[in-house]
Amino acid sequence: MLRAPYESGAGPASAFSLKAFERTLSTRPGEALLVRLALLLVAYFFVVRLLRLGESRLPRAWQAAGGVLAVGLALTWAAAEHASAGIQVPVAMTSAVLHVLAMAVWLGGLAALLTLLHRASAQVPAAVVARSSRLAFVSGTVLVATGVYQSWRGLGSWDAITGTTYG
Repeated sequence: MLRAPYESGAGPASAFSLKAFERTLSTRPGEALLVRLALLLVAYFFVVRLLRLGESRLPRAWQAAGGVLAVGLALTWAAAEHASAGIQVPVAMTSAVLHVLAMAVWLGGLAALLTLLHRASAQVPAAVVARSSRLAFVSGTVLVATGVYQSWRGLGSWDAITGTTYG
């Protein structure tokens, strides 16, 4: 609903306009948002089912389904925003999807590690911390690389990254 005032530059009250809502839904970003809502509904049932399974190690089919769902959700962000327009759209879309997935892996891993550290009555195995650190490093590297690419793409030149106040 808030996409309508965002796109038109109107006030927040226009979010409740049926005409503005219909106009938003008929655009590519609006369609991507509808797909995202559908995928979030699927994700909700997916997570509820996973919680009921209660296994520490998920079957490969569940892991693959979760991966496909994550990529689908990341694609909706790329399709609805800047990556889907301008130069090098296929590279930009890939970069945006990788950026969102890396952020999700990093934040999810951090939340899982902090939860484990908080709940652990005994010491957390060093292997768990080491694996989490490697995953965070890879995620951070992907975030920086894709962020620098998107900055270059958005600003138009490498000089603009350091030579402008926006950069």
